[in-house]
Amino acid sequence: MPNKPGEAYLNRERAKREVLQKRWRKHEDKGYNKSRPEAHKFYYSPRWKKLRQWYRSGHPLCEACLKRGVVTSADLVDHIVPITDGGDPMCVNNLQALCHRCHNIKHAKERNKG
Repeated sequence: MPNKPGEAYLNRERAKREVLQKRWRKHEDKGYNKSRPEAHKFYYSPRWKKLRQWYRSGHPLCEACLKRGVVTSADLVDHIVPITDGGDPMCVNNLQALCHRCHNIKHAKERNKG
């Protein structure tokens, strides 16, 4: 079946745009990461990534939502006591799986306390 007129051109342009978007996102991420506090570098360490992956495999649901009787998939692993407040970064007892909504609520409360 022959291509429609201009289809090859559109596919090439779409591919170019996707490459440029990926490059831009990578560029933005670098700038964002440079502006993050020094303490956040821990989150890029292989030890943390391995622990986070292991914890998420055992806790696929948001623990805060489950306490309310709601079933929501977890998006990330959060430190119950923040590292900046003396929480142990690698202690399993200091971790909880949260969805983005619960994570944002938790951190908003922490910011308002300070």
